[in-house]
Amino acid sequence: MSLSAEEGYEYNEELRIVLLGKTGVGKSAVGNTILGRKELISHPSSTSVTTDTVKKWTVENNKLVAVVDTPGLFDTEKPNEQIKEEIVKCIKFSCPGPHVFLVVMQLTRFTDEEQRCVEALQEIFGEEASKFMVIVFTRGDDLEDQTIQNFVSNAHPTLKEVIRKCGDRYHVFNNRDMSNRTQVKELLDTIVHMMALNGGGFYTQEMYEEAEAKIREKMEEIRRKKSFSKTKNFWRGKEKEEKLCREMAERCDLNCNFKEKLKQKVNNAYKVAKKISVFPK
Repeated sequence: MSLSAEEGYEYNEELRIVLLGKTGVGKSAVGNTILGRKELISHPSSTSVTTDTVKKWTVENNKLVAVVDTPGLFDTEKPNEQIKEEIVKCIKFSCPGPHVFLVVMQLTRFTDEEQRCVEALQEIFGEEASKFMVIVFTRGDDLEDQTIQNFVSNAHPTLKEVIRKCGDRYHVFNNRDMSNRTQVKELLDTIVHMMALNGGGFYTQEMYEEAEAKIREKMEEIRRKKSFSKTKNFWRGKEKEEKLCREMAERCDLNCNFKEKLKQKVNNAYKVAKKISVFPK
């Protein structure tokens, strides 16, 4: 059954979760595991199965848990304006703001693209967003006898750095075992602990607008540098052009001088030859 805050239920508090990550990593499956039912469309695909931001609810320990599922924000075929629209929508869907961003990635598939995805999320949502992020690995059954802690300790330094930027908060889900509520409880405990560190606060629209303003400033700075570089290169080109013209003019003057001197020498030699001529006049 889908629940909403408007259906007359009374709960101690609401926990708002936003799922983020690349297409195909299992965001919707993580959402279904948290909800305890298959409410979100989820199946293996190279293109985004979730095409729009969706919000669903469940109850855990008398707490209303809102799960906001998002389409893959970094699909290459999506225009930037559509990506921006979905980002704003996910903030609004979790109004007054999400308590946590679950950054979902596959356990055995951390590539440069995954790294750029996480960095892009932190760039888009700003420095403050890292305080509200938790990494969730999917395909936990691939660990077999290994613990997630051992996996992380032996992971690539780049992955360790990504986890560090998220406050060393990470969990692993086996979405094939939806009945395993222990994995959900452990995740929610981590989120509650993180909320305590954040003073019970959540990520706000103002934080996003501040991050967006910083991005605009960076883009403007890049634009100014490019413009300055173009102007600098233009004048450098002009200087080279003027130098070349001067050199050509100087070579022309030298050629003229040489020709004039050569002509003068020929004339002088002719005059001398006439004076010393042995032929009678």
